Amino acid sequence: MGVVVYLLRAPNEELEAFLQDEFLLDKTLNELYCQEDSDRLGYLDKAWDAILFLLTGKGSFNNEHLFGKIFSSGQVIPGDLGMGEAEYLTVDQVKEINDKLCLINPEELKIRYKPLLMYENDIYPTRMWTVDNVSYVMYYFEKLRDFFALAAKNKEVVITHKG
Repeated sequence: MGVVVYLLRAPNEELEAFLQDEFLLDKTLNELYCQEDSDRLGYLDKAWDAILFLLTGKGSFNNEHLFGKIFSSGQVIPGDLGMGEAEYLTVDQVKEINDKLCLINPEELKIRYKPLLMYENDIYPTRMWTVDNVSYVMYYFEKLRDFFALAAKNKEVVITHKG
């Protein structure tokens, strides 16, 4: 077990409905999870904090960088999903983040992967990071980038929650 991150792409109208009904997001997610091929869902496993560290040089705790908003926007959707409430990014925030993600060279990002530094900075899960895990983190970075590209293209919001 451990803390993993799930993502959901949604039209703005659906976000408005989620904000009005604290049970609707949970119901919608359960329906989408049953559809194994739903491209509206994203999953970052336990790589989320490492991705953020590679992007910003900091983990998720008190990370005020634009990329920190991916995992902690401060914009909350009411309703407990098991590990707290979901958070969302607006269409404009998704576009801004996507524009910045498009500028990142994955090979340069890979150079920032430093297991000892990640351990010293308490990057979750702390004891997982070894030199062998760089491809794992880069795999999920690519998933994140593709997810945001599609959300930006479709002018959708992105909802994140931990599980």
